[in-house]
Amino acid sequence: MNIDRSVYSDMYKDAYGFRPRFSTDHMTDAEFQNDLDMLQVMIEDNIRMEAEFQKQALTRFRDTLTSYNERFGVDIATAIRWWIEADGRDIRVPQDVESFLYDVGLPFSAWPEYQKIIEEYNA
Repeated sequence: MNIDRSVYSDMYKDAYGFRPRFSTDHMTDAEFQNDLDMLQVMIEDNIRMEAEFQKQALTRFRDTLTSYNERFGVDIATAIRWWIEADGRDIRVPQDVESFLYDVGLPFSAWPEYQKIIEEYNA
């Protein structure tokens, strides 16, 4: 069996978050393939868990903004500004906004929607 062993390091990193610190040279092709199969399952599980985490984070984020809107009668842009500033960041600094969106767990796919609101607010 001809297996590209360089793939192992990439898959291991995807599964565990860091590269393996051991050699796979001692493994038979069957053992190696078994490990690759296990890593593939772990990667797929990680992807599912990350998607669920991002979905929950987006729901929490929207719920918090809705709560600000209902409790204080402010629009979404003001609610976002208050939240970012309460977190000690500056809404006028794009890196602060991006780090805030990252820290609250929003998926990157949701960022443009909120960055647009913030840009309009800052205009």
